[in-house]
Amino acid sequence: MADAPHFASVGTIRYRPARPADAAAVSKVINTAFLEQDSWFWTDAMRERGRITPAEALKLLKAESRLSGDADDDVSVDDDDAPPPPDTEEGEGIRYAFQVAEFVPHAHLEGETVPEQHIVGAVQVQWPVDVQRPKTGTFHMVSVPLRNGGQGFGTKLVEHTLDKLREVGMERVSIPVLRNRNERLIAWYEKRFGMVRGEERPFRVTEVVREEFQGQICLLEMSRELGTGSKDLADTSAAAVVSDTVSRRE
Repeated sequence: MADAPHFASVGTIRYRPARPADAAAVSKVINTAFLEQDSWFWTDAMRERGRITPAEALKLLKAESRLSGDADDDVSVDDDDAPPPPDTEEGEGIRYAFQVAEFVPHAHLEGETVPEQHIVGAVQVQWPVDVQRPKTGTFHMVSVPLRNGGQGFGTKLVEHTLDKLREVGMERVSIPVLRNRNERLIAWYEKRFGMVRGEERPFRVTEVVREEFQGQICLLEMSRELGTGSKDLADTSAAAVVSDTVSRRE
């Protein structure tokens, strides 16, 4: 593998909501990260299809774009009427969005050694708008490919996601994390973000699980109160933080 690009020396990273035009890039970065890290229990068919297709990402992004009043319906991909990706909750009163980390090169730099502007990480965030539901948001698919790891993108994506959930009125965040072979990531959420371990539950999308792992895969619910901002996060001293090279997704 080639050395990871050090983006800070040749450009800046901006964190922003994804737009429908980002659907293919969002799908690519999520699938790359997932295949590198957490696809060991997938069936061959699921590995070939990927965690989320461009059509699935586009459907979710178009829906949120329309709800936010910033519709961009000119973007299309094959299978534009795709269903949501596996294990995505459907139902009235749920909104979905993606936050992305995007590399933007310095304008005065040119040449083959300077990467083009592109998305280097992504996360899906969802929250209820139905007043009958608890004010608890969640996020999935925190994705930073290994090539882009070790530069804090995962940490910043989660921080921006928590800010997004506060912005839309959520009081609590709860996330499902793969329990199997994942202690390092679980510890990262605990020590960096103050997440608390909760109940374990079986992974319900059994059709994507290889036969030899059927009945063995489970998810751990982790949660915390959102508070008012970064000052409410757990201790982030060097002794408490697990290295940000944990570039994976759940």
